Amino acid sequence: MLCLVVYVVRVSSSAAVDARIGHCWARDERSTLQLSDDNGCSLQRVGEVWNEFQRNEQGTDIIFRNQIKAWAFPTSSDVSIFCNLHMCRFACRHLPCAGGERQRRDAATVVPADSFSAAQVLRTNYRVENGRKKQVT
Repeated sequence: MLCLVVYVVRVSSSAAVDARIGHCWARDERSTLQLSDDNGCSLQRVGEVWNEFQRNEQGTDIIFRNQIKAWAFPTSSDVSIFCNLHMCRFACRHLPCAGGERQRRDAATVVPADSFSAAQVLRTNYRVENGRKKQVT
């Protein structure tokens, strides 16, 4: 049986604020796995361990969605997933991902350091029991 996990991040926004998902990683008590780079591009494309977030706008909200197959570390059934959420004044630079690898960028796409606030870490926990995903709060 295939178990899908969907991560949804909803950001209440104003016209002068934008957001983007950056670096994501997973860990248990013993292991850490890098899921995406600083631009949100997946580093784990094989087996749908991690995909890029799809970004949509709904009214004044920004919604990020990522659907993957459920998985766990070999050493534990508990998985904690963390992502950096970058809040930007006006508009974030969303760099496209190419087949799981970051595309080269020119100097025009460099994001000024003062264009976004410090990253906010988002955390999600889940436990895989008997092949079924269970949300941990």
